[in-house]
Amino acid sequence: MADPLSPLSTDPNAFCFLDTETRSTENVKTHGAYRHNRNGRVTILVFAIGDAPVVEWALPNFDPGRKLSWGDAPPELLAFLDRVRAGRAWFVAHNAAFDVLACSLGMKGLRMDPSWFIDSMVQFTRSHLPADLMGASLVAKVKAVKHSDGKRLIEMFAVEGSPHTPQSDPEDWQRFLAYARDDVNAMREIFNGTMPLSRSMWESYWVSERINHRGIPMDEKFVRGAAVLAGFAADKANGDIARLTGEADITKVTQAARLIDWVREKLVMLPEVDRILTREILEEPGEDGEDVRQVAKYSLERTRVEELIVYLERMDEEQGLTDDEFAALEVLEVRLYGASATPQKFGKALLAIDEGRIKGQYVFCGAAATTRYSSRGLQIHNLSRATIGGRDDELDAIEMITELGAEA
Repeated sequence: MADPLSPLSTDPNAFCFLDTETRSTENVKTHGAYRHNRNGRVTILVFAIGDAPVVEWALPNFDPGRKLSWGDAPPELLAFLDRVRAGRAWFVAHNAAFDVLACSLGMKGLRMDPSWFIDSMVQFTRSHLPADLMGASLVAKVKAVKHSDGKRLIEMFAVEGSPHTPQSDPEDWQRFLAYARDDVNAMREIFNGTMPLSRSMWESYWVSERINHRGIPMDEKFVRGAAVLAGFAADKANGDIARLTGEADITKVTQAARLIDWVREKLVMLPEVDRILTREILEEPGEDGEDVRQVAKYSLERTRVEELIVYLERMDEEQGLTDDEFAALEVLEVRLYGASATPQKFGKALLAIDEGRIKGQYVFCGAAATTRYSSRGLQIHNLSRATIGGRDDELDAIEMITELGAEA
């Protein structure tokens, strides 16, 4: 029986370093990795088994419907896959969840199991390296080729419907292949130079990834209705801000810097305002470069807005507020509710729902020092728990929002 505290293997040939490049109709940042790969295909798969040279396997052309098929994979990759299925070897990828999906949905002939992969990003961060491959390369002093035109190449070849193909742009296509190869070389070198994680930790990672693949059920009609209401609320908040601030050229409730200046000007006669809004005091050199001056940095974060509203309400009861001060109170109340990010999550969720679920939301070992989970996408760890009233009120609201979503 394998020791749970030992590494998965000390044999370099037990690991195949793998990276994929994809082409899809869905933007991965907007729609998430699941919809991106479900509506896309792998154009390049590069891999290196152990210390062997990097091998590239790529689509020869982008004819409609054409996909890489596992039945046509290079022989050494198929032989390694047999060892993976037997639990004696593993694929290594950076942000491996994406490559699991790419190799399953963006190719023909195989559904990958999360336990076939380990994530180099997890191992890097546990060694206190940056999560991104280029950042980790810089800190680890690993020679990584920084392709200045990488973003341009991705825009050329990663969007389905783009006119750019291996045949139309052969030189850029070769650059794109080199881009993928260099990532695998850097990933392998850093992986081999960082602390191997225990089998027990990877087993926890595999459980986490199965949860991510299963996802969280979402009521799409409710989400659609809530997104519509969130849009209405945002428009109203922005309209109220523009009306209340008049000629100040503030048009959105999220324009924090302009709102801070406006609020401080209206409340200049109240002594506690700056204290409440001050986030930190910084020391900066004076104009002559020698004298040091203290500069306050202000914030409209929620707790400060709440405290300032309470202060203004108390001042209104005790001595009354001027017209300007009362206008500032109204603006702060709009800011408190209108700037919340939570209602905007419904719109993001609507774009990312895949098969009735939101998937891939948890980040294993997101806090490297403690191995605590974090969240990506909707940041579901940070969802508001506020309620609108009693149980009947909430049920009525849910019914109303769902009906709105069915009509939208």
